[in-house]
Amino acid sequence: MCGIAGIVEPIGRSGLKERWETTAERMSHRGPDAKHHLIREVGQKQILLGHLRLAIVDLTPGSDQPMVRDQTDMVFNGEIYDFRRWRAVLESQGQLFQTVGDSEVLLNAFRSKGNDCFQDFDGMWGVAILDRCRKRLTLSRDFFGEKPIYYLHEEGRFAFASDAMALCRLDGTARALNPAFLRHFILSGYAPPDCCVFQGIKRLEARQVLTLDLETMELSVEDQGPLFRAPVFGAESPFSIDRFHELFVKSLETRILADVPVGLMLSGGIDSSYVAAAARQDLDKRLHCLTVRYGQGSDVETDRARYVTETLGLPHQVVEVAEADLENLVEDAIPSMDEPISDVAYPLLLRVVGATPEETRVLLTGDGADELFLSYPGYRKYLSHLEGGTSRVGKLGPLIAGTVSRWPELCRRAWRRAAPLLLPMSASDSLFIDIALETGDWKRARLGDPGYNAGEQAALLYEHAYNNSLAEYLLVKSDRASMWHSKEFRTPFLNRALLEYVGCSDLNSLPRGSKTPLVARLNQMLGKDLAFSKRGMFARGERAFNHLLLPNLTTFDLPPPRSPQERYRHLVLGKWIEHHCSGQLG
Repeated sequence: MCGIAGIVEPIGRSGLKERWETTAERMSHRGPDAKHHLIREVGQKQILLGHLRLAIVDLTPGSDQPMVRDQTDMVFNGEIYDFRRWRAVLESQGQLFQTVGDSEVLLNAFRSKGNDCFQDFDGMWGVAILDRCRKRLTLSRDFFGEKPIYYLHEEGRFAFASDAMALCRLDGTARALNPAFLRHFILSGYAPPDCCVFQGIKRLEARQVLTLDLETMELSVEDQGPLFRAPVFGAESPFSIDRFHELFVKSLETRILADVPVGLMLSGGIDSSYVAAAARQDLDKRLHCLTVRYGQGSDVETDRARYVTETLGLPHQVVEVAEADLENLVEDAIPSMDEPISDVAYPLLLRVVGATPEETRVLLTGDGADELFLSYPGYRKYLSHLEGGTSRVGKLGPLIAGTVSRWPELCRRAWRRAAPLLLPMSASDSLFIDIALETGDWKRARLGDPGYNAGEQAALLYEHAYNNSLAEYLLVKSDRASMWHSKEFRTPFLNRALLEYVGCSDLNSLPRGSKTPLVARLNQMLGKDLAFSKRGMFARGERAFNHLLLPNLTTFDLPPPRSPQERYRHLVLGKWIEHHCSGQLG
């Protein structure tokens, strides 16, 4: 796990090394173990690739980067979990290796198969590979979007980095705040990938590969296929908890592989408890578990986490956070955000990660299970209508949603309030018109169209769950909190084989919207029927900040807050601007 950065620009542009040093300073938390860079000249371009290393697998200097093999240079952030299997395949083809880590496997796989190699790996990555022979630079982001890559392409230059503010430093150009991002952030809590907080910067999306021609500076971006390779809700594929557990243990086994100690973020909920039980009982791994206790709202989950660790015989560390400390935690969290983060639990997560023993560099999480089973309340509302016949709104709802999503924010607000009164919408109609409005993506509005069958609509629901709320919201929180303290989060529920197995199982054999089979198996493993009614890391939520004065954001012409969630977003955004962009508040 590391930080990467690079730039392609005309030869002679000054200050390249100095700009790299300021970039590395901004991202130093992502890689405290080694800092290296190289500079190449290809044609009329000077190219810098920089790398900051957090050593997890193969701790020797041989796996430091940039990694160079013949005419190919690479900087890589992430982990290839099944690298040993692919190493054996490449060795059978005559490839030679100088290290025992995963980085060289990725580089040699790319040299052998090109962009096609990215479709094969089980892992998380943000990677940049310079092919000096073909005079092109390739960037790739992993299947689920766990690792970030920001990039810009303008005025004859191209640059990228793991961090938006680091990218600004490497490019050396002052950038204004993006009004579109600010509006998205206030209304939805996050923004689509093409909408960074700084104007002119984008995020590479999950499963995308970007190729830059170094001679023409032309850029192309291709998707590496859809989420599913088989029909969702496959009629002939019944779900089996035994088969699910077998696939999960395989995923977990590869994610525990490390040359440093591994721990677990144990919330006391279903997902992280399942990780703890499977690791102990199936793999005989005693993970160091961490749980946050914030006031009385988390007593139930803290007690459940204690029961899990005592039953399994696991070391357990409870991090106590007093209610009086919360405002300070929010203040302390702002420097770690390269873009504003709206999740009210983020400061608590940052606090727990900071309490992890220094030697424990890898932390497992239960992220992704709710998306896997579509078990959030909003998804359950929609799923309950999948077999309910033709929508009463029919194609009118999607048509309106697709149109209104392009209107100013005031009209979008008016639509949200008026539509339920004007149209007899089902819960599913309402949810997906909301999704279209939040994302500004008219394709999401198809989900209200009765012309799509249950499987097709569920596939679109999965796309929203993974491509938006997971990749651009929840995983952003996890990446920033872990890397700020030089830790690596790994998520065994984010595994392609698991996703395809659950998503393509027969609807009747596994009713989506709940994790009932998972809970039943977990209770069996723990020998007790536990009531897993998850309240979340921070039960009081945004209302804890209602007494605070909001910053003056009139300069940015943002809509006033209409809910505790939007009020908290105003608070975070104001503090973020004050810390990172001083002088821009009204």
